[in-house]
Amino acid sequence: MDTQTPQTKPIKPAQRTLWIVLFILVVAAAAYGTYAILSGKVNTNGNGNANAVVNTNTTANSNKNVNAVVNSDDTIPVIQSTYSPEIKPSEIISIDNTWVQYTNYHLGFSIKLPKQIMTNYGGCEWNEAIASDGTEDHSYRPVNAMIPTSVFENSDTVYLVNSYSYQLKGRTDETVNGIDHSYFSDCIKIDTTLATLVQEDQYYQSNWKIEVKAINNNSELRQAIRDRYGSGCELGAMTQSKLGNGIYSISIEGDGKELNESECPVNYATELIYNEKKHIFVSWNLGQAQTFIKSFDPFEDFDSDMVESFKFL
Repeated sequence: MDTQTPQTKPIKPAQRTLWIVLFILVVAAAAYGTYAILSGKVNTNGNGNANAVVNTNTTANSNKNVNAVVNSDDTIPVIQSTYSPEIKPSEIISIDNTWVQYTNYHLGFSIKLPKQIMTNYGGCEWNEAIASDGTEDHSYRPVNAMIPTSVFENSDTVYLVNSYSYQLKGRTDETVNGIDHSYFSDCIKIDTTLATLVQEDQYYQSNWKIEVKAINNNSELRQAIRDRYGSGCELGAMTQSKLGNGIYSISIEGDGKELNESECPVNYATELIYNEKKHIFVSWNLGQAQTFIKSFDPFEDFDSDMVESFKFL
């Protein structure tokens, strides 16, 4: 029996063009989807924000990662306040992709605040890396990430702070080859609250605690400094501020004793401003290093720009 070779039906030119167009559209859609995912344009939480997930773990235990969500540039810091309803509420206005202007009408000042800051505890990852001494890690370790900021208002105090952090839990200590090691079996997200801010242990929080006091004279100004910084502190130089006439930058004069014996244990930078006309004294601690880190480069920060932006209403 003769066999017939199957014949392929010729493709018409119009059909060929259609298939080529469809192929190009599929490739373009796949390319855009890949770009959107890599650039953080995919909404992963359904709230309208464009979010990217921090995940640097490459071990087999990647399912143990605790991921930090990096909010988009248009995230606006949240104000949480204990002020009574009859007080005019504070407001936050977006300036650009980086900054907002925070205005507190009750305490009479405004200051710029970054929408996000980099923190060392923005997430966690499970680590099983081998150290140079041959020990194998088996612990959660912190991950740097950009975290949205928040504002907390309580009476005459305002906190500018990261809105949450991740904390290592379940610590165990082991001695391997004569070297002490700490390991952590868990990592949890802790939202910043007023309760966490008033705790002495603020290791996970990057914050400025801005205090505003009503002051009528230099005697009350001296006492306000002692109340906050120690009974051995004295009112130092009062330098005319560029904020205007009658506004002074204040320095603290210590008691000259060693830090562990001093009644004025101030070994960090401070910002003290006295508005003589409005009888307002504003103070906050800048710390020994940068507080509001701008990026994954620890030497880039927002602190100086924030100080420069402070204004009385």
